[in-house]
Amino acid sequence: SGTGKELAATAIHALSRRAGGPFVRVNSAAIPRDLVESEMERIREERDQVRREHDRLRILARVVQVAEQRFRERHQPELVRRAESILGALTGGRYDTLLLGDEGNPDRLQVRAAHLPGPTGAEEPLSTGTREQIWFSLRMAVVELVEGSGPPLPLVLDEVLVNWDRERRGRALELLAEKARSRQLFLVTCHPELAAEAMALGARGITLEGP
Repeated sequence: SGTGKELAATAIHALSRRAGGPFVRVNSAAIPRDLVESEMERIREERDQVRREHDRLRILARVVQVAEQRFRERHQPELVRRAESILGALTGGRYDTLLLGDEGNPDRLQVRAAHLPGPTGAEEPLSTGTREQIWFSLRMAVVELVEGSGPPLPLVLDEVLVNWDRERRGRALELLAEKARSRQLFLVTCHPELAAEAMALGARGITLEGP
């Protein structure tokens, strides 16, 4: 009977989040069928309109995101451009594009490569060696910019290549050997293997006795 349905509806209302609101009794049998169908059609049209607007906004957001990313790529500071060149040489071209900033953090440093799903922060899950190579490239680019047309600056590098694989470490040592031709460069390490690799490229080894 209708009484049982009303009791069930009252209990559901009492347990709902709207329990503090009014409980409105509606005699659905008295509502014309055409009115119900018309209201359902109106709701379906509103739903479709919301979906279309949602899709339009998603496409628009993507267009803005791509345009912003391209703008940053074309107007990267000279520092990042130089660091990209160094990073590409160190990694054999595996990583050669750096991006400074994103929509959430204008200071975030990101790297892009063919094997990555998109711009990736210079942080985990990138390996420790790769992250260090990114920051090494930036530091070397800073040196180049600071020097400008002035005299070369001396460099002191303390254990900067410890977490690098042999191939990339070799490229870095060749780069440092080239820079050492025009400046004082001190490569400090407690690893005999790394010292031997540097000396094989012309570095002069100095052993400091411990305390």
